[in-house]
Amino acid sequence: MLLHVLGMIAFSIYTVFGKKTAQRLGSSAMTSFTDIFGALAVLPILLIQGVHPFQFELQPIWGQMLYMCIGNTGIAFYLYFKALESLDTSVGAMSFLLKPFIGSIIAAIFFR
Repeated sequence: MLLHVLGMIAFSIYTVFGKKTAQRLGSSAMTSFTDIFGALAVLPILLIQGVHPFQFELQPIWGQMLYMCIGNTGIAFYLYFKALESLDTSVGAMSFLLKPFIGSIIAAIFFR
């Protein structure tokens, strides 16, 4: 429960600062920075666990990886920050709540 609350607080802060940054730099730059810093944040955890970040077998799961990397993360966050550029932060943040629902429907359609 504590992690859930901390996640909500972190996402709220991310949304407020993300709106300002997206207005200044653009949605594409904001999404790129988010992805790069997110990958860098996970890198030490992978290295501590002994997982080499660039040596894994992608062949069996390439379709799912493309969906998660491009569809779920890239396009979704780009559209989110594009919406935040013109909407009020509270309205834009509420629209992000639809992401899990829509993502589940798309996953069910493509990965039956």
